Amino acid sequence: MLSPKQIDAYRKDGYVVVRNFCSKEETDYLYEVALQDDAMRKNALDLNDQSGKKNEIVFMVYAGQ
Repeated sequence: MLSPKQIDAYRKDGYVVVRNFCSKEETDYLYEVALQDDAMRKNALDLNDQSGKKNEIVFMVYAGQ
């Protein structure tokens, strides 16, 4: 469940960051699935985080109304 602060951030920015949303095992599994998917591999972006390290995987979930 999102906190009131996270909900406010979503309404303000249009997104919210939820750290540790998935366990390491879930993240590893999703990463492997993404690597095996042609569309995911062809459309993946190579991004750095704020510290300059590569992001392993980024999930974007649309919560439309």
